[in-house]
Amino acid sequence: MRYVGAALLLSVSLPAHVQAQAQAQAQAQAQVPELYLDELNEVTVELRDAIALVAPMSSDERRSAVDIQMSLYRSSESLRRVERYARSQNNDLVRLGNAPNRALLRSAAIAVQLDAAQQMLALYLELGDRIFLDNARASLKMAMDLKALR
Repeated sequence: MRYVGAALLLSVSLPAHVQAQAQAQAQAQAQVPELYLDELNEVTVELRDAIALVAPMSSDERRSAVDIQMSLYRSSESLRRVERYARSQNNDLVRLGNAPNRALLRSAAIAVQLDAAQQMLALYLELGDRIFLDNARASLKMAMDLKALR
């Protein structure tokens, strides 16, 4: 035990079996981001295709594109689940004494950008303001840039 300023710090070493369990858990969780990336890749392709489909539509066509809006809504729920789960897993790893998991945090950041792109595209469908389409494209590009990081 030692005092640092007003804080009391306790030095506690974990038993070997707890450390081994934490390492096994960390290794198992390190494989999960690949599953996220597969799901994120699918959403990226769907979103890219939706932007290409929606961009040349007339205002009447955009307003009647209910199937696209429903697809965006379902994907948005999925992306938010991926973000929450990736952040939760990273927090669990950090609580066990591991360093932050870059792949998990990157997956969460990609999910946020893809969700932003979908929200912008949904607003473009509803309102027709070109700024929303431009922002959807920009958010999609940011997500793709994050996926390219190693």
